[in-house]
Amino acid sequence: MVCVEPKYRKFVINKVEFTRMDTNHQATNGKSNLGEAYIRQDEAEIELALQVQHAEPGDAGLLALLTERYFGEVFRLAQILLTHAGGKLPTESDVLQVILQTFTFVSLHPHRFHGKISLRNWLLRMTIRQAFKARRGKGRSPATVTQEDTAPVSDENSEGFWTRFDHLSEKQRLILSLRYACNMQVADLADMLQMRLKNAHTILITARHELMGGVPAAHRADQLDAYLDALLAAEPFARDELESHLQKCHECEAYLAHMRAFEKQLRQETQQRWPALSWTSHEVEQFVKNVVAQLPERRARRVRRTSVRKVASAASILLLFAVFGAYPIAKSVTLSLHATNGPQDQVYVGLANYHFLLSDADFH
Repeated sequence: MVCVEPKYRKFVINKVEFTRMDTNHQATNGKSNLGEAYIRQDEAEIELALQVQHAEPGDAGLLALLTERYFGEVFRLAQILLTHAGGKLPTESDVLQVILQTFTFVSLHPHRFHGKISLRNWLLRMTIRQAFKARRGKGRSPATVTQEDTAPVSDENSEGFWTRFDHLSEKQRLILSLRYACNMQVADLADMLQMRLKNAHTILITARHELMGGVPAAHRADQLDAYLDALLAAEPFARDELESHLQKCHECEAYLAHMRAFEKQLRQETQQRWPALSWTSHEVEQFVKNVVAQLPERRARRVRRTSVRKVASAASILLLFAVFGAYPIAKSVTLSLHATNGPQDQVYVGLANYHFLLSDADFH
């Protein structure tokens, strides 16, 4: 029996080095600098993120992996963003066009992924940009929608639920959809939308309360909402104190139970309205071919803007030093070695003049 010693791989996450077992016995080449979002990610996510960081534009193999893993979530989010007020769902061709543009952009610009947020959230951010671009191109006008394209309504309560949902602001609808249809944590959706965590959570709470139509009373509602959205994980003392309080206060306990039940309904309703589409391997392969067909011919890789800026900044600093530093120093050294005939010389400089003055009785 031959024992093979397991190899380990090193990942740099937020400037901290982590070591994981390499099950494929392959060494990691190149450097990576992934953000804190990857501390809680599985190895498959980290591996894929590293591939994107070091990928060349138009990598069909990487595009296939991304499509296979994230197509369903991208499809669902594109559906959400293209849904018109009143429950009118977009046509599948409109959704697929946004998805095609999203993966085309990702394939052309893998260097735009810096690893500060998770790869999944970065792809969803690109989906949001492409969907808004498509909407601006159509002037926000709804496409022709038949009765079959209208979102299904199960009962009167559901109909009232979606009526209230459609009356929310666009930002409220987006944050609710990301939280429940896409199963995204509040901190992740705040990063993806480039918002402050407190602002994103405030919008989520307001939208949730408006959607409910009525909120039960609770004297610690703010803390309970933060607890409900897992925002007290970083504050164990506050979390433990609140959990102890819940055992004594029936009002707060009822509030939390009511909110959890509504969250469950909200998740079910949104995921039923916007289902994730799953594709076979053959359909993924055909989609990748369509994306690759849209890519322009490969050109020489352009120098990144960040590199150009760094070179320009260094050159300007060197120029300033040469003009105001190196040149005066060199001139002074040259003049100090320049021999003169004493103070009567027109150029009253040089080491000889200095010695002459020291030995001159009149000078003292």
